[in-house]
Amino acid sequence: MGMAFLLVALMAGSAFLGFKFLRNFLNHHKHLSLASPVPEKEILEKAAEAGNAQAQYDLGHLYRKGKDVPQNWEKTVELWEKSSRQEYAPALLALALLYETGQGVAQDLSHARALYQKAAAQGDDKAQLALAVFYEKGEVFAQDYAKAAEFYAKAAAQGNASAQYHLGVLYANGQGVRQNLAQAVICYQKAADQGDADAQYNLATLYAMGQGVPQSWQQAEKWWQKAADQGDTEAKYNLEMMAQRGLSLAHHQAMKEAKLQEEAEDRKYDTAQLVLDRLYEKHPELMP
Repeated sequence: MGMAFLLVALMAGSAFLGFKFLRNFLNHHKHLSLASPVPEKEILEKAAEAGNAQAQYDLGHLYRKGKDVPQNWEKTVELWEKSSRQEYAPALLALALLYETGQGVAQDLSHARALYQKAAAQGDDKAQLALAVFYEKGEVFAQDYAKAAEFYAKAAAQGNASAQYHLGVLYANGQGVRQNLAQAVICYQKAADQGDADAQYNLATLYAMGQGVPQSWQQAEKWWQKAADQGDTEAKYNLEMMAQRGLSLAHHQAMKEAKLQEEAEDRKYDTAQLVLDRLYEKHPELMP
């Protein structure tokens, strides 16, 4: 059986075999050459027409990016709508973002909310984060900090750094949850470890103030520096203030090195003086 014929057969039967099987087959046989290679667009179109939700979502991305096809937002929305009707979480999330921002479609926050809810029900952390923001800001939903905390917590439990940061803010402010600075530190730490600059800044601030953690200028400097390295201007200002007031680790290190140098010089002088004293004892005639 020819390779090209086999691919056509696979594409025709993609609904039965499954699009994942087709993708795996093609990836496994990349080393095989075809007289007329089958474009990704054609593979996706066959699977999408057969009703495969992932193919519909992926083909929609090709039209969104204008990859191998002219950019076409209408086709993107059409394909993502088909995929989302099958409850495919990535399509639900992507389509929700379009309706939230009004990109490629008329803005419709209510529809965006409904799509986010469906994706969040499947455990999608980005959708959970989006719902939490809606509840916190009072957009679409009535403002509800408790519900915001609930959805931030769900996304945070999956390692979403932005959700961890925002949950930390709610704990620090006592919004929707009982105020708990120690818990805020835990949330900020998790997000800061993933490189979230806002979390790094807030974590440094709590260390500087000794709130929720033992006071530590060294830790404050460490985390402000990480935030400053990402362009946080407030963190840069705080580091400058620390240096001016002699609170920075660099300042203390410089002072320590200066003291060690001074002690070394003193030791050199004492050693030299001892040698001279012994010399004069043996040869008093050399004394000035």
